[in-house]
Amino acid sequence: MLAKYQKLSLGAKFTLILLGIFVVGMTIGGIVIYQLAQQVAERSITNRSEAMLDTMNAVRTYTSTHVNPELADRLMTEAEFIPETVPAYSARTVFETFRQQENYAHYSYKEATLNPTNPQDRADQFESDLVSQFHADDSLDEITGYREIDGERVYFIAHPMRVTSETCLNCHGSPENAPPSLLNTYGDQNGFGWQLGEIVAAQVIYVPAGDVLNGTRQVFFAAMGIFTVIFGVAIIMLNRLLRPTVLTPIATISALAEQLGRGNDETREITLSELSARGDEVGSMARVFQRMAENVRKRERELKSEVQQLRVVIDQEKRQREVEQIADTDYFRTLQSKAAQLRERLNNPPTSGD
Repeated sequence: MLAKYQKLSLGAKFTLILLGIFVVGMTIGGIVIYQLAQQVAERSITNRSEAMLDTMNAVRTYTSTHVNPELADRLMTEAEFIPETVPAYSARTVFETFRQQENYAHYSYKEATLNPTNPQDRADQFESDLVSQFHADDSLDEITGYREIDGERVYFIAHPMRVTSETCLNCHGSPENAPPSLLNTYGDQNGFGWQLGEIVAAQVIYVPAGDVLNGTRQVFFAAMGIFTVIFGVAIIMLNRLLRPTVLTPIATISALAEQLGRGNDETREITLSELSARGDEVGSMARVFQRMAENVRKRERELKSEVQQLRVVIDQEKRQREVEQIADTDYFRTLQSKAAQLRERLNNPPTSGD
């Protein structure tokens, strides 16, 4: 694999590096974006649920201050308890109306109470732990998270419920002071002994985890789509910028080096001068190549001159050796003797009396 990578062109290597960065960036970014998307989805559902809890509390307050006083006398005389006088009943009824809307169809609401009058409000073990947490930390006003209910994973938002009004103790204080209709309906064993200021319940809204997941997916895919487009555009732009600024200049210098290596002295000096004028690393490399090319040319010229001189010396020595070889032959010595005799005759011609 490494050998194949090393054989790739510089442009292909840059592209692979950018793709690697893209994959790593998308992986890390995807994890971070998913976590952020989940937080956004949870925060969105929490905000919506808090608005509903505020509405439920407003209904509870209205019931305590307006409805209950109007029906208080009937509670003392009726045989059956009137549930409309109970804030919790009013809140549940209004919430069921909310659930008729599509956005809230899967929501559920419970005032999980440790010691309730109505058994359907009794807190299970998980909800009891929530109340205990509120007891342990008086400054804690909200708990959110996930739990399983009947095999279904749900997201919950819980607020503490505190006894804030003396009127609550009319039904939840002492059984002796409770309305007869309440005792007739629910008995005298549950829902009593509450104290003013005491946290007696957790006001909880449950949302299927699928709703949170759907919200997370929507935010995640939207964010990843934007992230992918930005990253893709960045890679394309980097590729386009790298070609004229890095890859093409390096290819030019490489071609000039190849020409110089073949002994071609007609290198593109204009192009090289343009590159050497740059102030970046490519310009520095071009200037180094210019100096190197000039040194190579200079040494080549000097070498040619030395070779020419050497050839002259070699030719002279060769001729001298050839002359010596000729002079050392019998034929050459005979010619030398005949030439000497001829010179002797020319210098001493015979007289007429001879």
